[in-house]
Amino acid sequence: MAFTIVTITGNYDLPNGIDPVGTVSFTPSAPMVNGPTVVAVKVIRTLNVDGVLVIDLVANTDPGTVPAGTNYLVEEAINGIVRSYTVIIPHNAGSTINLSTLAP
Repeated sequence: MAFTIVTITGNYDLPNGIDPVGTVSFTPSAPMVNGPTVVAVKVIRTLNVDGVLVIDLVANTDPGTVPAGTNYLVEEAINGIVRSYTVIIPHNAGSTINLSTLAP
């Protein structure tokens, strides 16, 4: 088996219509292994000029992924405000998922 790649998107537009600036990072809670591939490092993306996030990540629910039960620590640093939470990226929810549907 192999990891499923999922495109995670997010739109961080502010209520006043201003496009925010900042970064969003994803850190696996433990190194994930599936076949010969290991995913263990933090990945950081900068929002584009429209305040949009687009990042490809591996799902952490693929059959054959060990250890089971991992998640990603998401750290948002947007316009000077920092927020963190954990998410699970399912392998069977489609090739593109909006981060807002995963966030608490």
